[in-house]
Amino acid sequence: MKCNICGNIASIKLDYANLRLCNLHFVNYFKRRIKRTIEKYKLINPGDKILIAVSGGKDSLTLLNILSELREDINFYLEGITIDLGIEEYSNKYIKIVKENYEKFKVEYKIISLKDELGFTISEIIKSMKRRRPCSICGAIKRYMLNKLAYEWGFNKLATGHNLDDLLYILLRSYIRGDYKQALKLYPLLPGNDRLVTRIRPLAEIPESDIILYSRIKGINFLKEKCPYSKGSKGFTYRKLLDMLEQESPSSKLSMLRSFYNIYKPALESYYLKRPIKLKYCKSCGMPTSNEICSVCKIIARVQRR
Repeated sequence: MKCNICGNIASIKLDYANLRLCNLHFVNYFKRRIKRTIEKYKLINPGDKILIAVSGGKDSLTLLNILSELREDINFYLEGITIDLGIEEYSNKYIKIVKENYEKFKVEYKIISLKDELGFTISEIIKSMKRRRPCSICGAIKRYMLNKLAYEWGFNKLATGHNLDDLLYILLRSYIRGDYKQALKLYPLLPGNDRLVTRIRPLAEIPESDIILYSRIKGINFLKEKCPYSKGSKGFTYRKLLDMLEQESPSSKLSMLRSFYNIYKPALESYYLKRPIKLKYCKSCGMPTSNEICSVCKIIARVQRR
């Protein structure tokens, strides 16, 4: 098996693109795809001030590596943020790893303690709210904190490491639940509004398998173990279904996402434009919400009552 670019021995086979590549040309191909995504969806402009959320996993650390290399070419400021969720030894492990990578890629960063900011850790809140799914609680809190701090610190964009598999999982879950408003948030660029900071997803069209290959070739140290509270999540089942589909029909994942962007998303937007949701501001914290009190302030109130 020879590399399609240089003719040397190929180490990587990409069925979805009908390509055989050596390590060097896979890395170049990977970077070009992300840069094309940034250009295609107009994710980054010169002069942008971008805050990148880094969790210690392969996705966010790969994005940190790519953006650190692109910041001079595009001329934008980049800073990292990692939230210490207070999940026993798990948090200690990923905080150590993210610090190593921030230093390696020469990116300024801040480590924020959830305990200091909200008065509780994820472990404490999950133990006190046993009926709710841990991932949904943690996700809501992280989204809230990232937007709040990005806004307060003066960043105009918030970058996250959501990849192709992540977005398709959310899309599939939205279809099953009938939550089409959630599906509309899956675009690589989610414009902000007043106190809602614009979110960007440069890895939106990159499959998880490619990110694993890139991180290994580049020697990016990332946390391999899963969050202890993710056990039993339906997300793993949905991802297996998508992987089976991709195995039977290469490139089906990317085709699904682009079909949604080109066909279904415009139809849904047209429908919901007739029934717009008026953005409000939480009476407790002042951050954007569709209700009188945001979900995180409701969580905080429940914890305080216990």
